[in-house]
Amino acid sequence: MTNNTPLISIVMPVYNAARFLYPCLNSVLAQTYKNWELLVVDDGSTDDSKKIIQEFAAKEHRIQLIAKANEGVSIARNVALETVNGQFVYFIDADDIVSPNALEIMVCAAVAYGATIVKADYQSIDEYGKPLFANKKHLLRRKFAGKILNANDFDHKILMEEYFLWTCLFKMDVIRKYHIRFIPHCRLMEDADFIMNYLIHSERNIYIDVLIYGYRKHIGAATGKRKDYNNDLKLIINHLYLMQELSYIKRLLCRIAISYYQEYSQMDKTYDLPRIKHGTILYQYAQRKLVFAHQIIDIYKFITRISILLRYKITVLLSIGR
Repeated sequence: MTNNTPLISIVMPVYNAARFLYPCLNSVLAQTYKNWELLVVDDGSTDDSKKIIQEFAAKEHRIQLIAKANEGVSIARNVALETVNGQFVYFIDADDIVSPNALEIMVCAAVAYGATIVKADYQSIDEYGKPLFANKKHLLRRKFAGKILNANDFDHKILMEEYFLWTCLFKMDVIRKYHIRFIPHCRLMEDADFIMNYLIHSERNIYIDVLIYGYRKHIGAATGKRKDYNNDLKLIINHLYLMQELSYIKRLLCRIAISYYQEYSQMDKTYDLPRIKHGTILYQYAQRKLVFAHQIIDIYKFITRISILLRYKITVLLSIGR
């Protein structure tokens, strides 16, 4: 391994994805960049996923199977992060496909610019791998391609609330140094939390205007069972408590988010679900819960952005004072 050809650790969580594993794994094998390892975490699949992974691993020494009980996508990725050997890490989902030159393009950018995160773009595909609608945000961010951006600009001009792990190449030194991990058992915005925490510590962030990933649009992706938003919201609220020390504004927003959650959690009692029979009331109940969920998520995003902005203001003040 040389500085120009660093080892890339690809992390792929799998849960009952047998139908899509062949095209996904074949797309990894087709990479023009050869210095990679693939860590496949089978998260307690009950279909033929594990058998298919074993079939590929028996023929390709760069593929490693990690089998475990089902605990969700966050823990599956965290388990893989403890095993990686590469200088960079790249996340993919088991039902998607990667362009043949994806790794090569991102590694070249990382080496050329000394980047700590490289983001490319994606194309949505259907169940059969055919391209779907164009990604409008791709068209908006392409004017910033090739520019080194700070975390705040990178978030607003490049990510634009598209917190997709599988369009980013991360530097493993940053992940290790700051022990950046996914919120255990959380399947709601777990990728957003990881990316935003990473950006707080990332110094050279770059976007390249290339489509490298095929994101399959269908119900039930990645790993885990049907999402339980009540549990996920509790995890996010607990996560917010840990962030309260950063500023008065963040403490205030935490309290707002917590109050939203408290009202959200009381709605089942307010509506007395076992006795509801009228369709209109059921619809109102569902709409209110959805609104509250979105409000909590929006507040959480805003809090995370504030933490990035504060960090950069502090960095500037310290540099001026030297």
